[in-house]
Amino acid sequence: MRCFAALLLLFAGGSTLLTAGCSSFSTSADYDTTTDFSKYRTWTWFEGPKPGGALDGLTEKRIRTSLEAELPARGLTKAGDGADLLVTYHVSVHQKIAVTPTTMTYGYGWGRGYAGVAYGNEVRVYDEGTLLLDLLDGKTKTLIWRGTARGTVYEGSSPEDREQRIRDAVQQTLAVYPPLK
Repeated sequence: MRCFAALLLLFAGGSTLLTAGCSSFSTSADYDTTTDFSKYRTWTWFEGPKPGGALDGLTEKRIRTSLEAELPARGLTKAGDGADLLVTYHVSVHQKIAVTPTTMTYGYGWGRGYAGVAYGNEVRVYDEGTLLLDLLDGKTKTLIWRGTARGTVYEGSSPEDREQRIRDAVQQTLAVYPPLK
């Protein structure tokens, strides 16, 4: 339960990425199965438009710094124009509702006494953030790999915690790049 309550993720339009003491992100990846990923050695930023609105400058910097640190560990060198890969990312936040059935609760009281039993559901409204990492072929500008990290967004985290959570999300998402065929 502690890890469930400590899921990550990101935000859009001025919200904040939140933290907790557990690195439980839901991550996945999809890719073009006809692509030979061994030919990709260099990368640069794709500067096209990003859907979903602008991120605040601090979050933008944290995501970029994390990607710039993690991509070399995947065998990719940052280059300028003419790079093999174009790298971009998207962030979104959506409100979710979680309903958990409760089996039984009971209570008692002082004085004349009270006893009771209740059944019902626990309803929790929360924000779920998603970070998409996209890698595009530098020549054709077509999407060849997409990684996704998803988790709960919590307000009120320290800047250090936010930075660590973004690093963890990027690292865990890129853990399956390049794909094994």
